[in-house]
Amino acid sequence: MICNLFFITPTIAQQVFEDIVYEPVSIEYEGVHSPVIQDYADRAFVAIKNYHSKTAQELFDSILIIDKHNLLGLYGLAACKHADGDYEAAIEALTPLINVNPKNAGLFSLRARCFMVLDNMPKALEDFKIAVELTADEKDILSLSECLFYTGDYAASILEADKFSLKQNKKPDGFFVKGLAKSELKDFLGANEELKKAIDIDPENSTAYFQMARNFLLLKETNKAMKQINKALELDTKNAQALDLRAELKYLNHDYSNAIIDCNRVIQLDDETKYAYLTRGKSYNKMGLKKDACADFKKALELGNSDATEQLTKYCK
Repeated sequence: MICNLFFITPTIAQQVFEDIVYEPVSIEYEGVHSPVIQDYADRAFVAIKNYHSKTAQELFDSILIIDKHNLLGLYGLAACKHADGDYEAAIEALTPLINVNPKNAGLFSLRARCFMVLDNMPKALEDFKIAVELTADEKDILSLSECLFYTGDYAASILEADKFSLKQNKKPDGFFVKGLAKSELKDFLGANEELKKAIDIDPENSTAYFQMARNFLLLKETNKAMKQINKALELDTKNAQALDLRAELKYLNHDYSNAIIDCNRVIQLDDETKYAYLTRGKSYNKMGLKKDACADFKKALELGNSDATEQLTKYCK
């Protein structure tokens, strides 16, 4: 019985999408247009991208001294809040701007990104839909696809990711999102085809190898799964989920002692894992170490792994 069947979480996916979420968007700004204002704005957004939000804020303040109603300056201050990680303040600043500029896609886009990081996916989804309707910006299309994935609308997520990939077929992101969504729809072969496309473009994406390994495991192709999980770990030696999955594969291949070694490494990285304790317990049990096995089954159950109940009932009376 395969117990370690967890799908990739939004938190893990978010790490892959981090650069897209962080990058400030381009919008059509309203207010006074002048070379001085544009120069301040260009320098300010470079400062944000380089994580110098204090410098950026000073430049946006300079814009507002010239024109206190300038949307570029007001949007920039909200972008600074976003860059500083103060997403609620950014939303608070953006909402009145949106109310008076309801056709400005960039405002909706930035607010959506704030909602996204705050894990308010329904609100993010609503704003990204509006942003895409207004301009069909490629980054917003991809982010809309991500939000649809997070909210469980996998078929719609694939459709939006397709739109992105048609425009940006040299970027891995659309293929990666489609791979995740097809995995959730249990189209594991189709998912791996998409993930392979993402890997061909970006061979350093350890998460894509990890997800391919999971899909092969679910297809009961353990040798192919092992090959992919080893690639994931070559790229990220401290990936606890990848180690956890490899331990499961080693257990299934009756390599109990090495399964235990991987489980020990997982537990060192994350002692709250509910999967590694179960896999290690099963491995101990196969090796005749009942006391150690039962201790791990109890720990797995304490951490919320209900599959440990069967093991405790069967072997630890």
